[in-house]
Amino acid sequence: MIDIAKLKKIDPELAKVSDAEALEIRDLLYRMAELAMKNYYEDQNVSKYPTGDSTLASDV
Repeated sequence: MIDIAKLKKIDPELAKVSDAEALEIRDLLYRMAELAMKNYYEDQNVSKYPTGDSTLASDV
């Protein structure tokens, strides 16, 4: 996870908020990202864990 100092460097407006508020904002951003990825995978019907090719690189 991104620590508070890095989060505040990413968006200077966050330098004005308390550390507790910054933590809450960070957690909300992570939840939004998870939801976006979940929706993307559902919409694209893409596996989160693709099986890939069973051919080993050494076999090529």
